[in-house]
Amino acid sequence: MKLFVFRLFSRIKIALREMPRMSYGAFNKKFPLPIARAMDKLVFVFLIICPNRFMIVIPSRFRYLFLMASHSLGLNDYKVEALLKLDFPKASVDLVESFSNARDYYLHGKMPDFDQRLESVRNESYRVQNQTLRDIIQWSFWTLNHKDFDEVNTKVKNFLVSLPKTGEEHRRRYLPQHITNMGHLAMLFLYINYYKQRDPNRVIVLPEIKSANDYYLKLLCKHSPLKIEFANSEIFSKLSPTQLDTLHYSLDVNNKYRTESDCAFYSNQEHPEFEVRDDFILSLDSEEQSKGSALLKEYLGYVPMWFVLLHVREPKNRDLTFAQARDANIDKYWKLAKHVADLGGLVVRMGESSFPRIKRDFMAFDYAHSQLKSEFMDVWFWANARFWVGTVNGAAFPPITFGTKRLITDQWYWYEKGPKTDMVLRKSFKNQAGVQIEFGEYLGNELSRTMDPTFIKRHGFRLENCDEDELKLAMSCRLSNQSSKFNSSNLSTMIIL
Repeated sequence: MKLFVFRLFSRIKIALREMPRMSYGAFNKKFPLPIARAMDKLVFVFLIICPNRFMIVIPSRFRYLFLMASHSLGLNDYKVEALLKLDFPKASVDLVESFSNARDYYLHGKMPDFDQRLESVRNESYRVQNQTLRDIIQWSFWTLNHKDFDEVNTKVKNFLVSLPKTGEEHRRRYLPQHITNMGHLAMLFLYINYYKQRDPNRVIVLPEIKSANDYYLKLLCKHSPLKIEFANSEIFSKLSPTQLDTLHYSLDVNNKYRTESDCAFYSNQEHPEFEVRDDFILSLDSEEQSKGSALLKEYLGYVPMWFVLLHVREPKNRDLTFAQARDANIDKYWKLAKHVADLGGLVVRMGESSFPRIKRDFMAFDYAHSQLKSEFMDVWFWANARFWVGTVNGAAFPPITFGTKRLITDQWYWYEKGPKTDMVLRKSFKNQAGVQIEFGEYLGNELSRTMDPTFIKRHGFRLENCDEDELKLAMSCRLSNQSSKFNSSNLSTMIIL
């Protein structure tokens, strides 16, 4: 009881501290589901009954929460307008501006004036220039459709080309973003996989910070054909932007900037880095292989003949109402897991401890919530799985680096390029009449890359996740490597890259 009370008060303390930056969906994730739903009702009732002129009574700490609640609940726009006119605490000002810009884009197709913003920092310090470039790309990446993002990314690349050069651009390339999460580490592999051919003498400099997986990073450094160095993280913001390569662009040997694989979804550029060959592929030595097998046998009592990895991104409270558009419910994968078990394999559920636990009858090893979980075992599983299965997230990319084939499921928006061995099962995108819109048709739609399901719903569209039978059939096709057998009402959503 004491532990429960302590955890509850700890969550309340964290929630109150984060309120200025907390969206309505995030608010739901900070408390146990019953408490969160009760607070949802209170927020909803307040927004319904409170006249606009009394919105000023909302404490500033809570204003961003009420703004996003008004938007997410689909209330009349005049409520949103009334909230936008209020003063917000400094901690949430940037978020309010980001929301307002996204709203203008989705409602009116209006983008911020990035040309003017770039020109305004031309003579500013490197720190200001780097921060501005990060802000522009970050907002555009999560908001704009495929075509518009590519145009903004091109503006940024042209701006970089126009900046004065330091003379150090080709001696060392500084990569400040490539180790901060697991997907970024895999992007580092793909970066090396490209430049090992194009620029074999290139030196990569990474920040001296805790990486998303130090064991994986050490393995990557061990196998890398390019020299990797580390430097104090403070220096990266002080360097000229022309010396930095990001997850979205990098300086090629021809003094032109290329689009990086993290945003390969829409560009007229080839991405050969997705082709992993024997001359550069991550692998574990015999001692590491034996160690992983022994740990698995000690924990499970046996080592399965073969296994597939399942990584489905979803909120801890399983409420997808305010989740990201790429999220799904792992319960829908029950038949898929049973199919693997019937064939003599094992499904290993990957992920973080923040994920909800799988149900008792779900035929999988819930590795995400096991004491076996470690950086080393994450790597061992990626290296030894027959297939990786799941929704697009950072953990979808490390399997590529070991040559492990993938089945991408419940896919929404960006991921149309990857290894040729990939199979992808998309979500359905439908209009108000329930008519499915094909991928090519909504490439130019303002909503084609948004992660906010509320914006999608408010514009008369809806996303539908894959059903259990489709997922099971896709797994069967992946195991047999015969995608042509995929035959269902949703056939058009199945592709091989």
